[in-house]
Amino acid sequence: MPIGKKYDHMRRCAALVLIFSLLVQIFGCAREAGGEKKLRDIEYEVVAAQDIPQSAAEIIEEKKETGFHFTYSEKEDFYIAVGYGQRDTGGYSISVDEVYETNFGIRIETTLTGPEKSSHESSEPSWPYIVVRIDPQEKPVIFN
Repeated sequence: MPIGKKYDHMRRCAALVLIFSLLVQIFGCAREAGGEKKLRDIEYEVVAAQDIPQSAAEIIEEKKETGFHFTYSEKEDFYIAVGYGQRDTGGYSISVDEVYETNFGIRIETTLTGPEKSSHESSEPSWPYIVVRIDPQEKPVIFN
């Protein structure tokens, strides 16, 4: 291969590598984990058991054995319910880590915390769940 053609070939290869690496950087940096981007936090209120609408309470009762997550609308209120299914003892608690809007929907992240080993919780089974109320939303809810 003549020297001039060899350098042309090397320049083309170098240009392709440069273009490819730039494209990887542009598209790689533009994406966040799974393409999901947090837009804003959403204010929420944890709803006491006695304040849960009757229809939502009936759904919780039906699904409490295996766990659940669902949304429920009533008038101007929008509820998000998360249940962790039957546990062998009492003493569990659920914390709401975050409720926020993404480009894909409303995300709720909760954590189930078990009873402390030294606690004297009931040996009766329990069905931990939590219900939160937020302003009505157009986007779907995404559960963790």
